[in-house]
Amino acid sequence: MSLIPNAKSDSSEDEYNLKIRWTCSQCDKNACQCETEVQLNDKGIYKAKCNGGHSMVAIMNQPKFVTLIDMGIFALLDGYPREAATNIAAALERFYEFCIYVIAKKNGMSQELFDDTWKLTKLTERQYGVFCFLYALEFKKSPQKMRKWTEFRNNITHNGYIPSFEEVINETEQVWQFIGETFYELILSYPQIVADAFVLNQKSYYQNNKNETDAIQSIVPIGTLTSYKFHINDVQKWEDTTFRKLVDEIKNSDAHQWFSLNCKPQRD
Repeated sequence: MSLIPNAKSDSSEDEYNLKIRWTCSQCDKNACQCETEVQLNDKGIYKAKCNGGHSMVAIMNQPKFVTLIDMGIFALLDGYPREAATNIAAALERFYEFCIYVIAKKNGMSQELFDDTWKLTKLTERQYGVFCFLYALEFKKSPQKMRKWTEFRNNITHNGYIPSFEEVINETEQVWQFIGETFYELILSYPQIVADAFVLNQKSYYQNNKNETDAIQSIVPIGTLTSYKFHINDVQKWEDTTFRKLVDEIKNSDAHQWFSLNCKPQRD
C-alpha cells in the first residue's frame, strides 16, 4: 500500500490519496492481485472491490496522531514546511487526547462517558490542561515542557512565519521524542489499554457495522511506516529513531517515493 499526493485534484487544498494493494482472499491468489485508489478521509475506512467483484474494507489501524505525523512528513517532502509544521502541531494535540483516553480507560471510564465529557474540552488549552493533570496524577511528576515548540508553532500559526525544511526537522525532534517517551511510559504501565486504544478504529468499525461485515469478504487492517515505530518493545531503540531518520526512511521507501503502507488480509 502507499499514500501519494493527489496531483490530479483541482482543489487548492492539499489532498492525498491512499493506494491500496491486496490479494483477495476469495480469489486465486495468483489471479487476483488488486489495486485501488481512494482519497484519505477522517474516519480511516476505505471500501473497494476486487477484480472478481468481492468486497473489501481497509481500516487505518492506528490513532489519528500517527496519521497526522505522516501527513506532516508528506508535506515536508513535498516542499511545504509550513503545512508540515501545522500537521505536526495537530498530531501533538491528538496525542494528548490519546493519553487522556488511555488514563481515563485505566480508571474505568466508559466510552460513552468519555465521549460526553470530551465534548466539554473542545479548546486546545483545556485539553492540554487535562493531559497535564492526569499525567501528573498517574506518574507523580509534571510532563515535559514544550515551550520552544510552542513558540515555534505560534509564530507559524499567528504570525504567518514560513519555516525552512531544516527548522521543521529540528523543532519537530522535540515533539517526536516527547511523544515516544510518553507513549512508552503508557505502554509499560498499561500495555493492554494502549494496545486496545491503538486499534480503536478497527474495533469501532466492527461494532458499528455488524450487519455490513457479514457481507464483506476481506477485512484489511492497514498501518503506516510511522505506526511501526510504536510497536518497538525496547524504549532505548526509540531514542535511536530520530525524526530526521524517520523522514529519510519514508522518503527512501521502496513502495513509493513519498510513503509506504503494509497490509495483511484477514477474516473476522
